[in-house]
Amino acid sequence: MLIKMAQDPQFRRLIKFGNSSYIVSLPKEWIDKTKLKKGDLVYIAENSNSELILSTKKRLQSDKTLSIDIEGKNYNEIKRIFSSAYIHNYSEITLRGKNTRPISEIAHKLMQEKTGLEIIEESNSQILIKDIFDFDTVSLEKIIRRFDNIIRSILEDLREGLKAEKFKEWTFKEIYKADIEVNKAYFLIIKIIRKCQEDVSLMNLLKINSKDLLDVPSFATEAEHMGDEIKRIAKILTLVQSDSTERKAFSKLLQTLEKDYIDTMTAYYTGNKNIAQEIWNKKEKYIHQCEAFSEKSQNPRIWSIIEKFKGIVSNINNISKIISF
Repeated sequence: MLIKMAQDPQFRRLIKFGNSSYIVSLPKEWIDKTKLKKGDLVYIAENSNSELILSTKKRLQSDKTLSIDIEGKNYNEIKRIFSSAYIHNYSEITLRGKNTRPISEIAHKLMQEKTGLEIIEESNSQILIKDIFDFDTVSLEKIIRRFDNIIRSILEDLREGLKAEKFKEWTFKEIYKADIEVNKAYFLIIKIIRKCQEDVSLMNLLKINSKDLLDVPSFATEAEHMGDEIKRIAKILTLVQSDSTERKAFSKLLQTLEKDYIDTMTAYYTGNKNIAQEIWNKKEKYIHQCEAFSEKSQNPRIWSIIEKFKGIVSNINNISKIISF
């Protein structure tokens, strides 16, 4: 547990000990409350405000558990409850249902977009899922870069798919599978940030500051939405027969947005506000281009594609805002 002073702050004087250390006494009330004794280890971590956090545990372990009764709920309802429990770092999640429900199939589908989960008990009516994710070995920077690389790859897949006279079903399936990895990275990022809010010593370990607690989830949300829009565009393209003029227009717009996304992420990694603000200023121009294109078409599915492109414009624009602020 962390030190929490319910009463007025208590003051302690620093005492020099040897040539390189100082000693400060701890309140007896806290020692008694935490049941510490001579020789026990106490862990100290520095947070982003240069404050020292004193704890009786090296890493605060969650003891939260949740039981989800899947009867009477559709898959999306179950998924929302399960995803919330995952993000809030519940140590164990139990799915319960009657033998008539495909509970195993539901469990594996739910786990498909999550990292660090393992089924430890399974029967026809109950599955116990344990969170075994190790926060001490994670690199948030590497997860964000992987997230970014997947987005770049599906943008490229979409662009390549537009070169064919008819958008291929297998291209959509590849984008669909990649979007599952996007969602996986998104949930993991939000999970890590949530854990850092609960355990400030983890912030120090992962080199996360207070600004990151706001910026990283915002970036992850925009990138995850962007992956969804790309997937939806790909799906619609498999259903519509577009002519060469429309495909060329889509390709031109996509190439522009792809370049802006890459430039935006360069600005994100380097903290270059000037690049971010330049991209931010392009939003209205792209929206007008999309609307002008929509007016030339009589196909509702083409209109739907354009709306998805406008969504991508907004996603890139919002990421540039995060950097600019």
